[in-house]
Amino acid sequence: MKCFSRAAFLFLLCFSLIALAIAGGGSRAALNAGQRAPQLFSDAADASSSHVYTLDVDDPQKTVVAGFDFANLDRSVSACQDFNQFANGGWMARNPIPGAFSVWGRFTQLDEQNILVLNQILEDLLKKENLIGNEQKVADYYSSCMDEQKIEAEGIKPLEPELERINQVNDLLSLEDEIARFHAHRIPAIFGFGANQDVKDSSQIIAQLVQGGLGLPDRGGCLTATITRTTMRNRRRLARNM
Repeated sequence: MKCFSRAAFLFLLCFSLIALAIAGGGSRAALNAGQRAPQLFSDAADASSSHVYTLDVDDPQKTVVAGFDFANLDRSVSACQDFNQFANGGWMARNPIPGAFSVWGRFTQLDEQNILVLNQILEDLLKKENLIGNEQKVADYYSSCMDEQKIEAEGIKPLEPELERINQVNDLLSLEDEIARFHAHRIPAIFGFGANQDVKDSSQIIAQLVQGGLGLPDRGGCLTATITRTTMRNRRRLARNM
């Protein structure tokens, strides 16, 4: 009986000590959290104070809120009467459409800016010495594309081996071989095949099969004197890179 009482006493003592330790740890955690909270709010306040998110009531046109520039608005018109002019009139007034474009907007600017950045990267590669690896491949490829004199001098000579292979197609089996060769070089002859979102269920990626077409624009675009937007853009980019 004494042994049982002693064991029970020790068990209760251990249980009490464990409970006190847990309670003490929770109190310290809460105290530390309470001490840290003012610092966190202080840090957040300091971070927010570094950005101007206040509205200039006297002149809203000068206000930029979280990336939205109020100067892009045209408050001289009613949003209910002409929302496009109200939302974009300020920007359109400061950014007329350049002559080489039929449309102009933020994404067009972004596209053109990216092209300039990529062009500068390529031009800088040509100035480097002792290139290796992918940099050498990119520089060689860009240099060969920009060597117009060599391109004009060779004409279709670089394509003659491929044209000869096509001329040798004389039955279904050889046609299938040539189509497979094109697809191995990422040329979608006869058909195109790839993976993309399912138009009926965007959470799924499915195989898609499409017709390949001729790979060329409309025949009339090569024979008429009409200068298309694409032609103008290509001429401008070529002139810029020369």
